[in-house]
Amino acid sequence: MEKRIEILSKSGVGRWVLEKTNPATIAIATLFGGDRLACCDEGVALEVDGEIVGLATIAPTGEFGAGGKSTIVACFVRHEFRRRGYGYEIMMATIDRMRARKLLKPYRTDATSSPGLRVCQGLPEDYRADLEIHDMSLGGLTNLVMLM
Repeated sequence: MEKRIEILSKSGVGRWVLEKTNPATIAIATLFGGDRLACCDEGVALEVDGEIVGLATIAPTGEFGAGGKSTIVACFVRHEFRRRGYGYEIMMATIDRMRARKLLKPYRTDATSSPGLRVCQGLPEDYRADLEIHDMSLGGLTNLVMLM
């Protein structure tokens, strides 16, 4: 198995989102749709054996409601690739990319599902220290949509 991190331009993120959006992956449209993609300028993708299995997006000056803070707007791992640690890899690579760009810390991220919150909370301390984590999972109520 060959894994690599790829930095995508905004248009590259848009192409991937449109390609993967279908009724079976409503969460992609929810996480990357509307103005949530408009504020992003890059994506950090994890590719396994030549196929993108997950993606996080970066908004250097935040999204609506983020108060201008550098934000990881969304992080998504395709359903068939979950529970393999890819979410951790994508989040760490995204934080590394934001550090390399010298974006202002702490980086805001909204955990929109309880598995997403677990990923954020399970990151190594030196990564977690750079995050401002907002629990938006509503105690797990959002999981039904996000786990599709």
